[in-house]
Amino acid sequence: MANAPADTYWEVDGTSLQTYAMNISTLGGGRDSVPTWRGDNSEVAYRRGGSWRQKTPEQRVITLAMWVQGTDSNGNVTGMGQRAQFRENIRAIKQLFWNDRGVEVALKKKWLHTDGTTVKSATAQAQLVNDLAYDMQGEFSAVIAVDLLLADPFFYGVEVTQAVPYQTTPWTSFVAEGDAITNKVKLEFNGALTNPTLTLSDPTPDVFVTAGVNIIGGDKLTLDCDLYTAIRTSDSANLIGVVAHSGSRQWMFVQPGTNTMLLTGSAGSGTCSVKYQPAFW
Repeated sequence: MANAPADTYWEVDGTSLQTYAMNISTLGGGRDSVPTWRGDNSEVAYRRGGSWRQKTPEQRVITLAMWVQGTDSNGNVTGMGQRAQFRENIRAIKQLFWNDRGVEVALKKKWLHTDGTTVKSATAQAQLVNDLAYDMQGEFSAVIAVDLLLADPFFYGVEVTQAVPYQTTPWTSFVAEGDAITNKVKLEFNGALTNPTLTLSDPTPDVFVTAGVNIIGGDKLTLDCDLYTAIRTSDSANLIGVVAHSGSRQWMFVQPGTNTMLLTGSAGSGTCSVKYQPAFW
């Protein structure tokens, strides 16, 4: 199967949408939108307007405007004929996006990096929210709008691991990709560490998360900052009760651009592995 030329390539659960039988037809619109905000400003008696409060990115719907025609994925007319092939292609689209369990599909997009050679990719979990009705544009072709709800409004890239050593000067600094702060962050505190604290200094105020526990050498405590879990490797114990944080509603995040971090504690010689997935619109 040949991918038709495009500026951005799309896949659903590993199946390309950029073929010569079906394709994404438009730039812009809902597929390139940014998330809106959830939350309201506070109302204070006798104060004009409202009092600003920090808000959270809301779930969003993106629309893929597609065309479909009566050929195979390479653009060839098959022995079944254009009419039958067209119907089969429409059926294939419905099977890709709709399932009777109502579960999300993996929507991946790929695009060319500004260096002109590197292909980047990111994936979102999406659920169909329209009926896939289509408009005929001829005897064997049609256009169809695919409305997809992203409960988490971002696309996420492949996981990146950054090591932060214990009490190093200068602080560990690294540059992260992405369009927005990512909460897809796992912190692996690798012993030996006592009361480890990871601090991110670039925002104002600083963001830090600490675990009030002794982690022996060879053991590990993993904080999942997206799922809010704290699991010790040696006994699978849930240690969420020892976690404290400040500076952000999330335990920790990674922001696009420069991130400067420091690992401290009461004692130790271990490290923190910061594992994150960059967030893209």
